[in-house]
Amino acid sequence: MASHLLIFLILIILFFFLLLSFCFLLMALFALFGASFIPTPLKEIKRMLEVLQLKPGEIFYDLGSGDGRIVIEAAKNYKVKAIGIEINPILVFLSRLKIKKLGLEKNIQIHWGNFFQKDISQADAISTYLFQSTNNLLEKKFLLELKPKTRIVSSVFHFKNLPYLKSHPENSRIKLYQIP
Repeated sequence: MASHLLIFLILIILFFFLLLSFCFLLMALFALFGASFIPTPLKEIKRMLEVLQLKPGEIFYDLGSGDGRIVIEAAKNYKVKAIGIEINPILVFLSRLKIKKLGLEKNIQIHWGNFFQKDISQADAISTYLFQSTNNLLEKKFLLELKPKTRIVSSVFHFKNLPYLKSHPENSRIKLYQIP
C-alpha cells in the first residue's frame, strides 16, 4: 500500500513539473511574438501612478499589462476603471485569476490582444513600460486616437514627440506626457 502511495506521489510531482515546464515553454514562445514580460517592481508602479495623479472614476489603461499588477494597484488605490491589454494569453489568464481572487472584476478588465489593434480612445490616463521602438510606434496611435489632455506615464523609455510634463521627483526615468 505504501509503495502505491509513493508511486502516486511521484506521478503527481512529475505531472506538475511537466505542466510547469509547458507553461514556461509557452511563455517563451509568446515572447517571440510580443515583448518579453518584465515585471514592474511595486515601488516603481506606485511612483508611476503617483505621477499620473489618477482621479476616481477615470478610465486607466495599461498597455502590455503582463500579470495585471499595475491595473490592480490603480483600481485598488485610485478607484479608477482599469483596463489592461496583453498579448500573451497565459499572462491574461494569470492576471484575470488574480483579479477574480481579489474581487476586483467590476473595476478591472483584461483584454487579450495587440494594443495597436485595440481602441484606446476612452482613456483618461495610460501607463507603458515598453521598449523604445514600441513607444516610437505608439506615438502616432496616441496622437490619432486619444482625446486632448489624456495623460501618459512611461517608465525608462520615453516619447520623443509627445508634450512632456514632468518626471517623478524620486525617479527621473518615470516621465509624464499629455496629449495636446
